[in-house]
Amino acid sequence: MAYATYADLEKELDARIIAELASDSGNDAPPPNPITTMALERASAMVASYARVGNIYTDLDLTTLAAAGDWLLTGLVCDLATEVLFQRRAMKIPPAVEDRMKRAHELLEALRDGRQIFGAVAKAADAGLPEVRATPLNTLAYYNQVSSSGFFPSRKPNTMPGG
Repeated sequence: MAYATYADLEKELDARIIAELASDSGNDAPPPNPITTMALERASAMVASYARVGNIYTDLDLTTLAAAGDWLLTGLVCDLATEVLFQRRAMKIPPAVEDRMKRAHELLEALRDGRQIFGAVAKAADAGLPEVRATPLNTLAYYNQVSSSGFFPSRKPNTMPGG
């Protein structure tokens, strides 16, 4: 399911450009068409894959936000769909569109890392920022000096005599 519609995409990008990018025959493709639908669905899948990290958002949350017309979500999907359409043609991307793509990828990373959230999803706002916990030096010996990070598994028992 796409979190944006063709009408949303048309608000973000000129309809003539969309028609040219979505056409394979040399004639402008009438809207909406299978190419724009694919671009919007692919962009939505990319947003969902980043937003699901850390279980901050579920598919239901994203669908609810899309139905409510959350412009951060809609704009992000449209920017990513624009990228898909331009990449499909393998043509030079205008600087303004390239800047939007760069911002869209930065936003995806910020959503993934919890530095930014979508709309009014209470559990996302309550989640706070992710944190990395390190083992303090004074307790490192207790862990047999395996690691100073909680990311590594605990050390297996030593089977050697005297160890």
